[in-house]
Amino acid sequence: MAGAKSKVLVTSLLSLTCLALAGCSNQGNHEKTKVSDKSPQTNDPTAAATTGNADSQQKDQKPQDKSTVDELADIPGLRNLELKTLAKTPDAMIICYVEQAPITVDAFKREYRSAIVSLQAMLGIDPNRVRELLIKAHDLNITLSDIEKGKLLATAKLPRSLEGRTYEQFLKEKKLTPAQFEEQVFQLGLAFKAGAKIIEAQLLSEMINRQLLINEAKRAGFYKSAFNQYLETKRTKQYKELIEKTDQTPEQVREELINQSMLEMVMDRIAKQAPISDDVLLKQYDANKKLFTHGPRAELAQIIVAAPTVDNPPMESVRTQLRRENPKMSDQELIDLEKVTRQQQQLQANELLKRALNNEDFKTLADNNSDDPQTRAQKNGGVIGYVDLVTTASPDLNKIIEAAKKLKSGQVAPNVIETSMGYHVLKVLKKEDAGTLPFAEVKGELKNLIANNNKQMAQIAWIKNKRRTADIKVSKEYEALGNR
Repeated sequence: MAGAKSKVLVTSLLSLTCLALAGCSNQGNHEKTKVSDKSPQTNDPTAAATTGNADSQQKDQKPQDKSTVDELADIPGLRNLELKTLAKTPDAMIICYVEQAPITVDAFKREYRSAIVSLQAMLGIDPNRVRELLIKAHDLNITLSDIEKGKLLATAKLPRSLEGRTYEQFLKEKKLTPAQFEEQVFQLGLAFKAGAKIIEAQLLSEMINRQLLINEAKRAGFYKSAFNQYLETKRTKQYKELIEKTDQTPEQVREELINQSMLEMVMDRIAKQAPISDDVLLKQYDANKKLFTHGPRAELAQIIVAAPTVDNPPMESVRTQLRRENPKMSDQELIDLEKVTRQQQQLQANELLKRALNNEDFKTLADNNSDDPQTRAQKNGGVIGYVDLVTTASPDLNKIIEAAKKLKSGQVAPNVIETSMGYHVLKVLKKEDAGTLPFAEVKGELKNLIANNNKQMAQIAWIKNKRRTADIKVSKEYEALGNR
């Protein structure tokens, strides 16, 4: 299905009453903005959330006679009800208590509307997600009934769904046959239905998970910081625009913004409590060594005698420095003084080079004489690390590389190298042929690569354990509703 063609049809599917939450909301409110306090990892309302039922997420078998895995199986007495039943249920009814914090029918309906709006927006901009939901529909045995297909086509053929054109005009302009039009409409409709089914199955479980996290955040004392963040947000232009667009009250917006901040704080804390061990990193390194290779390279150290020819904040060129120090000097006088200054800096670099070639300790020379602030501060001997010996887009770096190519390990370049920064005395500490990067060198990069997955796994484990021990009670009213 072509993304560009399907996108123009998607608006016709969003108003289908057979796929919407029947009687649960005013359709006019669907375009309103809702502050989201969902877990920050994903904006996809149908994705398997990192805070979901960890047991159900690890299952990879096709369910039998069910549209989705039961996300509430670990909570005795709690089950999802059909949306048409909830639509007739009073908003004030409490579904369950999560450590004494109530989850109401009204809150569920608001969350569902928000998730459906997100689903609609996602289908309109992400053809890949449409394809994924079509696969999910097949796996879950979700299909469109003849009645649903009829409503889909009837709505899709209306001029308001076709950019104001008639059905015949639209087909002609888009170069579609009636069969292609129907196929795209049905695919979008089926993707939407699958997404809505997934949301329906996961939502209550996700609300329980969020409440557990919010409760933990309050116990950890994060409310005050979250409230201060809310006060800062309240003073922004974006907050005022949000209040104008949303169908929520200012009190509801405040609560959800604070909850969102607390969620991020507590989830970061959970992730930090599960650090990535060196053993885990080493296993990942051994399994992916082919990703950590390098070409011919050299470990370099340098002494810089600054004589910059261009302004590169915070570094100023020699001319700019001299102009600031001598504001009354003529242009010609400035040019002459600059020439003398650069000659003096070059002489200094040549003297340092002579000392280095006479086997004076390079580290001491660099630590005491280099104009590189990092070398002076860290006393690192001017070491700049490994540099691949290949041509780059930087003329200055290419000068360094060409000089390094001609040297052996332990050698100092016989001549000072001039760049836009000044004058460089260069030493090759070590030279290596193409090979595999050592574990110690890629450890930091590898840790960053797997940190997000480790964070999600830590959050899943926390939720899984918390749901086993937390006091989660189904209200008598909701339990009675399920037994009718």
